[in-house]
Amino acid sequence: MSVNAKLISTHSCIMVNPGSFGKAQYKFLASEGERYSQGIKDGTEKDIMKDIIRRYFLYFPVEKPERYEPSEDEMKAVDTNTISPEVEFPELRDDECTSAYEQRVKQYEAYQKTFIYRRGVSSLQKQKTLDIMY
Repeated sequence: MSVNAKLISTHSCIMVNPGSFGKAQYKFLASEGERYSQGIKDGTEKDIMKDIIRRYFLYFPVEKPERYEPSEDEMKAVDTNTISPEVEFPELRDDECTSAYEQRVKQYEAYQKTFIYRRGVSSLQKQKTLDIMY
């Protein structure tokens, strides 16, 4: 493990789940290692990590399959300056039946579960991510 990896592993952070990395995901995350290391040095690692995660989900949306591999053109087309859309808990509409509403709630819950899995908040996943990156 490199010095950078040891330094980073001592800081708490949230990183996407390393078990879900495809080629493009790994390439993206590896390209962010230097930026994150600099953030540790200057005390901005939490803000940088939030931005890395935000941008990750712009390139690799939750709605896409886990092993989604965007083309280079798709990667270039992503505007990383946009604000990520927030998915909110659905509200019951006046004209909506209960079963339709329950279906939308299930979709929301599935989205949240997938998001949390891909973000990977456990310490073990975080350490594996850091080992992969350095």
